This record gives sequence, structure tokens and C-alpha cells, in this order.
Amino acid sequence: MPNHVHGIVIINDSLTVGARHASPLPPRGTIPGSLGAIVGSFKSAVTRRIRRDHEIYAIWQRNYHDRIIRNEREMDAIWRYIESNPLNWDDDNENPGS
Repeated sequence: MPNHVHGIVIINDSLTVGARHASPLPPRGTIPGSLGAIVGSFKSAVTRRIRRDHEIYAIWQRNYHDRIIRNEREMDAIWRYIESNPLNWDDDNENPGS
């Protein structure tokens, strides 16, 4: 979709990674290797690239939505959703051509 991004991030680490009750940014900063750090790095790299090539400065919403995928059935459903999502662009309220 031209107006948002979907992705699946697989974190394989010996550290316990899970959902938190609070903000993904702890008081001392983002924990290296955490989902918050990965999303922050992605947004930063994309922002630098866009600013280099265009005069666009505000491209991201403040936070992100995450979901823990607990089994293969959920993974398959999410893959199907991501793959089929661009077909909905014609009906999107933010599509200037709709």
C-alpha cells in the first residue's frame, strides 16, 4: 500500500522478547535488538533516504502496531493479509484516485 507498511519481523535471540505494558521506549532508550529498535532503525533509514531525494519531512506516525504471532495458523493468516492488502488500495479513503 502506498500509505502504510506491513511486515513480519522474526527475532531469534536468547533474550526473552515479549509485549510490554508500557511504551516500547524505556526511560534509558531503546533496547538494542528489540522490536522498538528494529522499527526505529527502519523508520530512520527510510526517512534519511526520502529526505535526501525529496523535500518531505513528516512521513511516519508516532508509534506502530504490533502483534505476536503465536503459531503457524496465525503466520499463514497474516501472510495472506499482507499479500492481498494492496488489492484494497482502490477502496482506501486516503487514495486520491478513489
